[in-house]
Amino acid sequence: MVQIYFDGRLGKDAEVRILETGKKVLNLLVAASNYVKGEEKTLWFDVVCFDEATIGALAAHLTKGRYIFIAGDYDENTVEKNGKTFVNRNVRANTIKFLSSGAKKEDDATKAATATASAAQPASVAPTYASSAPTYAPNTPPPTTAPTQVYTTPAADDNGEDDLPF
Repeated sequence: MVQIYFDGRLGKDAEVRILETGKKVLNLLVAASNYVKGEEKTLWFDVVCFDEATIGALAAHLTKGRYIFIAGDYDENTVEKNGKTFVNRNVRANTIKFLSSGAKKEDDATKAATATASAAQPASVAPTYASSAPTYAPNTPPPTTAPTQVYTTPAADDNGEDDLPF
């Protein structure tokens, strides 16, 4: 599988389903926009999450318009319907994070629920709230000068000898 990391907005409220085995599944529809030469192109992703703790902590807060970050395994397949070819983009989420409240107004209950879920989860699936997306600078050049280090010599006694034992 290919790993994918992206951010986007939820196209509809999260849907929790229960499989025949009794296991819960969280389904999300996420729109991610890309700008090429000033033109916007939106890709839609079907996202699933099987982690019970994440589902319990986040499902009620994943509402339409919410801006989120997703990391997980990516797979795509093409389907032909009525003579048209469609691409299904599927992601099995390992990480879901809130980036902002999006179209919905953020309230204290949502922040408290997110903080509680973060404390209860391992880092790989911990939902977190951040006021903005993290900033990365992968192509930052190294510093041009080495750090300056100051060396001092020990003070000599009156007879010209230092106090070092060797």
